[in-house]
Amino acid sequence: MTSTILPVIWRKPTKSPGLSVMLSVLLILVAAVTQAATLTATIVEATCPPSSTIWYVDASAPAGGTGTSWDCAFNNLHSAIDASSSGHQIWVKAGVYKPTKDGDGNSNPANARTKTFNLKSGVKLYGGFNGSETLLSQRNWNDNPTTLSGDIGTAGVNTDNCYHVVVSVFDNANTELNGFIVINGNANGTADLSVESTVVYSYHGGGMYQSASSCNVANCTFSNNQASLSGGICQLVWQYHLLHYQLCFLW
Repeated sequence: MTSTILPVIWRKPTKSPGLSVMLSVLLILVAAVTQAATLTATIVEATCPPSSTIWYVDASAPAGGTGTSWDCAFNNLHSAIDASSSGHQIWVKAGVYKPTKDGDGNSNPANARTKTFNLKSGVKLYGGFNGSETLLSQRNWNDNPTTLSGDIGTAGVNTDNCYHVVVSVFDNANTELNGFIVINGNANGTADLSVESTVVYSYHGGGMYQSASSCNVANCTFSNNQASLSGGICQLVWQYHLLHYQLCFLW
């Protein structure tokens, strides 16, 4: 018995009209989403002005800001300090700001209590803004309280607070802290700390510690700061080994 094997005729699979329409719609949607995402990223970048001599900080701003305007503000004061250079200003909107780095810029120090706002020489920090000002003269630090707080641990418990809320080491006379409320520092340590290769005593100046610094402080309130020897501000004018001259205030 013989059989005949007929040649196989291959045909291109056909698509139903409905499937073709669905695929077309899907491709259009994917393209639209991709284009929208690209456009959004471009618009955000385009609306942020280039860096200048003023940096903006707003605790309620979304992450990823460039700090170059109120609309593009940093939400972390450390970011503005890091970005700034001598001759710059930092404008800080009303809110509460807590240190997230130690005096040498380490965000994960062995002892979290060494975290502090370490000022940069020649940079002026101004608080008291509402986030709409275009001129420094428009700010009002009484109506827009801007707080630097050392309460970085359990809220209301001072034993885990920063030793120093603010530190100023070898800063020149063009450095300024202006229009802030400085609270909840607790300099009750026993060890000597190092900030910019300079000895900082952890038992002086809970609110602010200055060492050989000409930093200007104006329109600031120091409240609820404690220390073993001095609470509010301690100005270490000169030191040589264990000999030093200091001006400390129990504010």
